[in-house]
Amino acid sequence: MRVPREEWATTMQEFTDRNASRRTVLEVDTPDLGVQEEELELPLKGVAYDPRDDRFEIMLGDGAGAAAHLTHEVAHPRRVEIVRSTDYRDLALWITQDEGGTLLVLL
Repeated sequence: MRVPREEWATTMQEFTDRNASRRTVLEVDTPDLGVQEEELELPLKGVAYDPRDDRFEIMLGDGAGAAAHLTHEVAHPRRVEIVRSTDYRDLALWITQDEGGTLLVLL
């Protein structure tokens, strides 16, 4: 499901509400390195879009003060898609940029 730009902020809040604490895999695709796995199995804390800075933040980690945490930023996104199963369960979030993109897989 492609998400219209004007709905990015509210849709990411809804996505977070539905999927918080689910384990994830985060992959980043860049022209110079190709696809790289950035993390494996950290729980989702949240995804937010800041229209003023035109930037997504994907926040992952075990909880307050936990050693295992990660915030991944995606600047100047071009397209956002949520991949869902036939029963409408979220499977992944795909954010593309001019070159490359970020894939958040929900386990």
